[in-house]
Amino acid sequence: MHENWLVWNRIILLCLPWILSACSSMTELSQPKETLAVVVPTPVGASATIECSPLPKDMTLNLVQLDYNKIRIQVTGLQPRENIKLVIERDVPDDRDILTTEPVTPVGEDGIFEFVRGSLEPLPGITPNRWLVKVVHARGVACGWVSLE
Repeated sequence: MHENWLVWNRIILLCLPWILSACSSMTELSQPKETLAVVVPTPVGASATIECSPLPKDMTLNLVQLDYNKIRIQVTGLQPRENIKLVIERDVPDDRDILTTEPVTPVGEDGIFEFVRGSLEPLPGITPNRWLVKVVHARGVACGWVSLE
């Protein structure tokens, strides 16, 4: 009796993958297929290109050098509490090195955004120490160059 149980147990274990596969196929046939559109946002980074757009007439972008490696970024005319992103790129010969991409705090109720960014160190042997600042906002991408001396 015990031997019969072991034989049936082995048969069931050997046939189990086939049974599960057959049941899975029947479930797939009985359920209607739906097509879903999936949108995957492109991450901001070295593989993504963010194109600059003309600055709207009611906006200003000011880049002010505070130190040899520090700048203040100020944007006016944004939407209150708008979420924006900053992309700061180092200008190097034959290429642009994206040093940092960072989400930043929302814009204030007055539509003004200010952010201080340090650690914009020059590369050895590369002059001038130039940076392209891109502010990605709801109506486009505001861009400006700053040279640190």
